[in-house]
Amino acid sequence: MMSSDTRDDDVDALVDLAWEARIPVARAEPEERASWLESAATALESSGEQLIALAASETAMDPARLRAEVARTAGQARLFGRALREGGLREVIVDRARPDAVPIPTADLRRDLVPLGPIAVFPAGNFPFAFGVFGGDTVSALASGNPVVVKAHPGYPSTSEVTARIVIEAMRSSGAPSGALSLVTGISAGLRLVSAPAIQAVGFTGSFAGGRALQRAIDARVVPIPFYGELGSVNPVFVLPDFVGSVDDLAEGFVGSLTGGDGRLCTKPGVLIVPRGRGIAEEVARRADSVDLVPTLGASVESRFQSELAHLAASPALDVLTADRSAHHAVVFGTTAQELQHDAERVLVEAFGPAAVVVEYADQTELLSLAGTMPPALVASVFTAGTDAQLAALIAVVRDRVGRLVHNGWPTGVAVTWAMHHGGPFPATTAPLHTSVGVTSARRWQRPVVYQGFAQELLPHHLRDGSGTEARIDGRAGVL
Repeated sequence: MMSSDTRDDDVDALVDLAWEARIPVARAEPEERASWLESAATALESSGEQLIALAASETAMDPARLRAEVARTAGQARLFGRALREGGLREVIVDRARPDAVPIPTADLRRDLVPLGPIAVFPAGNFPFAFGVFGGDTVSALASGNPVVVKAHPGYPSTSEVTARIVIEAMRSSGAPSGALSLVTGISAGLRLVSAPAIQAVGFTGSFAGGRALQRAIDARVVPIPFYGELGSVNPVFVLPDFVGSVDDLAEGFVGSLTGGDGRLCTKPGVLIVPRGRGIAEEVARRADSVDLVPTLGASVESRFQSELAHLAASPALDVLTADRSAHHAVVFGTTAQELQHDAERVLVEAFGPAAVVVEYADQTELLSLAGTMPPALVASVFTAGTDAQLAALIAVVRDRVGRLVHNGWPTGVAVTWAMHHGGPFPATTAPLHTSVGVTSARRWQRPVVYQGFAQELLPHHLRDGSGTEARIDGRAGVL
């Protein structure tokens, strides 16, 4: 098990190894990279119970949840494997030569996506597998042809080390070069990692403070690089007056979404916005008091959460609606739209745990004003029975502040698919054009290159006519 932080010279050596691996990793055929990922997925499943027991001891997470997370981790690796085999990570675009074009002739243009090079990944504390050493950032970077150096999360160092050992061994047995994946540990090692000239991009999931510290280190580099950070989100849920479900069902669903994963999910709903006079806030608080929780992720995370609760409780705009504020219960605050406007900056912040604010509004004017007050988020939910102008007006405001909109459903739960977008405007993420979940998350680790006027035999094979590569040819979908 890890006994100490990685020394500076060892960090440098691992980065050098990743740099040396960049060419063989990039040149590996898609089928080869797919086999690396699939072998690692199988190895993780084979060692699942060992890893689950280790992660449970380090994080206090429920083994059943961890078991599902291992399955998701293996599944997302296989999804990228299928995407590689099917050519889904290439966006080949071809404009054939037009010697008769007006006003000037145009040459043959073939656009390809190429890997950036070594990537640094900082895993999430609340997902030791799905966002861990072999989580979505790592898998998407490897799939798109980049070596990865992972900085172990301090909340589960042993789980990180064992996972890395299993994955690296499985990948090597499938032909991956040395340096395709490696692990460092410690704050100083992480800062040295992102400062290394060979590192070409950074992926991070964690707190706003941690993300900003990394951003400062990256900004100090001579050559800038992309920083893809997920920094935290207050995910609002809007209930329109025409919602026809029962108050009991709404409250039950909200509390379930709020307390899932001990309330420590990036998509946890942090604000519930409801019409006044329905008794929703009271029912939410009653149900929250009845749910017993087991604090997870360690004393430092719980201490930070209690500080965040104290910060919220100090607001004159909020009332504590729940009776129990111990670590074993959720905390629900209540306010009105009018009261909130006096202290929105303090109230509308993420509390990384089972805490939420219920805000009551009087009419559509207050509803739309609240929507415009919400900070940018990963996701927002809207509960309504209709499709009228009121809904359209709300969506027009909310859409500009989130990366995903949910209709009559809860924000927790992010499917690993082709269409998923898990991102949002700053400070939810640092790069709202990109997702950290789903196949298109690989776009973060690629850049376009255009080959102009090349003879067929000089092109990469998949860009040649007759290669069978799916491509957009002269503006239309086709096959080379």
